[in-house]
Amino acid sequence: MRVLVVDATRTASLDHAEEVVHARSAASAVAALEDAQARGAPFDEVWLDHDLEDGDDAGAVVRALERWAWQGEPLPLRTALVHAANPVGAQRLRAGLGALVPTHPATPRQLRGIGGHPTNPVCERRDLGEPDPTAR
Repeated sequence: MRVLVVDATRTASLDHAEEVVHARSAASAVAALEDAQARGAPFDEVWLDHDLEDGDDAGAVVRALERWAWQGEPLPLRTALVHAANPVGAQRLRAGLGALVPTHPATPRQLRGIGGHPTNPVCERRDLGEPDPTAR
């Protein structure tokens, strides 16, 4: 499983991932998604923090996902997870992802690897396909 973690400060250690790629800005995240798709090795999961480097935010990543879906070329992601501590920013990310996918709560096990707090109400998972049976 390939995971893209979009976060300015945290580095993820995810047991369920074969490969974890970190992006500190929205531009580098979108570039990583485009490159992975072009190489035929798309990401299975994307983890999004809202506040990124230099005042940037992950909204551009969600807008790119929306654009690709609208153009009839949705990326074959299985899961997107919002782990933002900024409640307003997290709401914006969830609203954008809501146009693409249903909402499911993130599990404590999923949040452990990114440093998220399992009771944080802004941590939320959105499945983009079949549920991952190992994510419990």
